[in-house]
Amino acid sequence: MVFGTYVPLQPGGNWDGPVGLWALQADGTVAPGFPLAIPTPGVRSAPTLADLDGDGDLEILAATRTGQVFVWILRHGMIVSNYPGQPAAKTCTAPLFSITSRRG
Repeated sequence: MVFGTYVPLQPGGNWDGPVGLWALQADGTVAPGFPLAIPTPGVRSAPTLADLDGDGDLEILAATRTGQVFVWILRHGMIVSNYPGQPAAKTCTAPLFSITSRRG
């Protein structure tokens, strides 16, 4: 299971609090190398798991509440180069991944 945490906006705009991206093993313990650091205020939407580069390893895609998009390799929690990214329009929804093929 992979999920993000966030800090709700407090009166006066205070965003203080621990945030991160967590992965739990089947027995409920935290996976090695987790939680992954996320800037405050954190991740409110569900992360997406996908093999973006076709190497057989799943990547984790997550959008923060401030609109940054992060991508990590699930196996060891290393951030993928060129991330975090900032799309032209801010988003805090779950990233969508689709496989396309030219094979009919």
